[in-house]
Amino acid sequence: MINEIGVAVAPSDDLSCRWPSGGYLSSTDDLADLGSVAITPAVLDAPSLEVMLTPQQTISGEATSVGVGWRVSVDSRGRRYFHHGGSSNGGAAFLLVYPREQIVVAMASNAFAQWGEGDALAIADIFIDGSQ
Repeated sequence: MINEIGVAVAPSDDLSCRWPSGGYLSSTDDLADLGSVAITPAVLDAPSLEVMLTPQQTISGEATSVGVGWRVSVDSRGRRYFHHGGSSNGGAAFLLVYPREQIVVAMASNAFAQWGEGDALAIADIFIDGSQ
């Protein structure tokens, strides 16, 4: 039921059959920590990080922009970054990492979100441009 200001409780949704795509509860601090781990070899060694962040190819050899669990991109200034995000009933999250610049942007919402990669890039730019 929607109240007078347009807010409603999200329906219950059992996500246990798909833990990685929405079944975990987390915080932006947790997401930022995950992004920080992906910047430097800590939990994973350097060769494992490289495999995780290398775009894969289709069977026919076509390049994709997706590594192992991350989308891999280059911004308009030629800086490499990786990201992943998504939403489910009751929430949304987005994580963007600039490894060379050591910038991590973590965003989360407990409602449907109208933000994503472009917004995370704009936030990262504030910190990258401010540090140069």
